[in-house]
Amino acid sequence: MRVRDFLMSVALLLLIALLWQRLGKGENQA
Repeated sequence: MRVRDFLMSVALLLLIALLWQRLGKGENQA
């Protein structure tokens, strides 16, 4: 049962993606 590990990985990837997009938008606006 690696469902928990899979969900954790997906959650981390989504979090990183959101942070990356925020940083990118911030740099573009600045």
